[in-house]
Amino acid sequence: MNRIAIYLLALGAFVLGTAEFIVSGILEIISGDFDVSISLAGQLVTIYALFYAFGALVLVMLTAKFERKKYYYIP
Repeated sequence: MNRIAIYLLALGAFVLGTAEFIVSGILEIISGDFDVSISLAGQLVTIYALFYAFGALVLVMLTAKFERKKYYYIP
């Protein structure tokens, strides 16, 4: 049970971490829609990554006092 939870957590972190690269594939469309340069639209990737990193840190700090669910391994 614990291995499945760890694999799912790792998969979720991978998917969320790579989601910021989706924006790089549609930069030309975004820059055309907002009438800005592609380099300015490219800063969306950086902004997303920074909010993701700092948001995760804040979320961990805010939930640090919550009691964690304990799993017991019974062979």
